[in-house]
Amino acid sequence: MGRNRFVEHKTKRIGISDGDWIEVKEQLNIGEHLDVEGAGLEIKQAPGEREATYSVSNPGDAAIVRVAVWLTAWSLCDDKGDSVLISRAAVSRLDEDTFGEIRRALDKHVKAVSALHSDDEPDGELVLAEKPDTEAQVSKN
Repeated sequence: MGRNRFVEHKTKRIGISDGDWIEVKEQLNIGEHLDVEGAGLEIKQAPGEREATYSVSNPGDAAIVRVAVWLTAWSLCDDKGDSVLISRAAVSRLDEDTFGEIRRALDKHVKAVSALHSDDEPDGELVLAEKPDTEAQVSKN
């Protein structure tokens, strides 16, 4: 029997200000990874062409999707004290300071996870070459 090639969602709790916390996935599955990678992108590919061009059409949406996909729980409540389920809509309603704090905590977590798995990347993986203000190429290695 070979190794398990499916992602089992283990989580990690990270404290943020005022005693609140977020709970994040230790690893994304491929569907979640592609949701994050494709969020906010406009992809154009001519029929029969191997390569596609993409441009970032909505970077704000990409940041919101990234947070919504990685988080599994949080201690945040609304003005009535009721728990708020994590969703793109809920993340969109956060105040700017809270979103920034969550984003920084998530960035630190993702960087640590990436360092652990940096040598595990398979050949032939879909690569999106990021070029902020210009078009980029999407190709197979």
